[in-house]
Amino acid sequence: MKKFFALALASALTISLLAGCGKKDEPSVSGSNPGSMSSSSQTDVSAPDASSSSDSSLDEPEQPDASQSEQTPDQPKPDEPKPAQELKLNKTDFSLFKVGATYQLKAMADDKVTWSSNNEAVATVSETGLVTYVAPGKATITAKAGDLTASAVVYCKEDKNQKPQQKPEQKPQQKPDPKPEQKPADKKVDLSAFSQTTQENYQFGFLSLLDHDLTEQLYPGLTAIPTNQSVVNGCMMTNNMGELVLVEVKDSKDVDSVKSILNARIKAMADGGAFYPEATAMWSQNGKVVSNGNYVMMVVHENHSDIVSSFNALFK
Repeated sequence: MKKFFALALASALTISLLAGCGKKDEPSVSGSNPGSMSSSSQTDVSAPDASSSSDSSLDEPEQPDASQSEQTPDQPKPDEPKPAQELKLNKTDFSLFKVGATYQLKAMADDKVTWSSNNEAVATVSETGLVTYVAPGKATITAKAGDLTASAVVYCKEDKNQKPQQKPEQKPQQKPDPKPEQKPADKKVDLSAFSQTTQENYQFGFLSLLDHDLTEQLYPGLTAIPTNQSVVNGCMMTNNMGELVLVEVKDSKDVDSVKSILNARIKAMADGGAFYPEATAMWSQNGKVVSNGNYVMMVVHENHSDIVSSFNALFK
């Protein structure tokens, strides 16, 4: 009986335990109701609402604007305007020493050059740039080529040798006086000393005393004339800006021959032998040959009139 009772008790306990477990597994009434809060919470866990979905534009990489989608390669910059070239003249200032004397100005430019003078009463200029001495004074010559201009100043110095022309007195029924015969000067003059003093008082450039061969080369025929004194100062530089020659002949008949040789030298240099424009102007405008008795002088210098006066004063 005891065994039966124990078995029955064990069976009852087992059934009781099984019954308790079954109640825990049953779903609650609220969970089975479709309208319950749990149903609502399950709805919240479902797929997100379309309105809260992320912008498709954020999910995909941003596309550039069609107007900027094609980048054009860097275009070359237009050529910057070149600065205007400078207009240059072969001289910025120069001097003329005699009325009617000329100097050729030249302008280095691609365009056509027009010339003008601000004082035509002093100096005029032609269409080609040739400046002409009109009267003593100062003038500015201007060259213009396109937008470029350049100027040069010309100093027309007073010609001390130019004297006002006087109408010679006419004597009725009287023949003109014959040319007086040239006689040697009575006073002995040291030409070497005069040459040295003149070069000290006036700037001649690079002068040197020429020997027999160089004298004959520059002054053909001069060495063949008998002389008591011969001081031939020549310039061997390419830009020859002046010379000084002093000769005393033994026979007065040779004076004209010496003067002819010296004048031929001046003419050859003025006609292109001097080569440079400034040197050519110096020889053509400032070359002078004078004589006093048996003494002859050739001087090429801008102060030739003063030097001639000093030469003539030697014989007073």
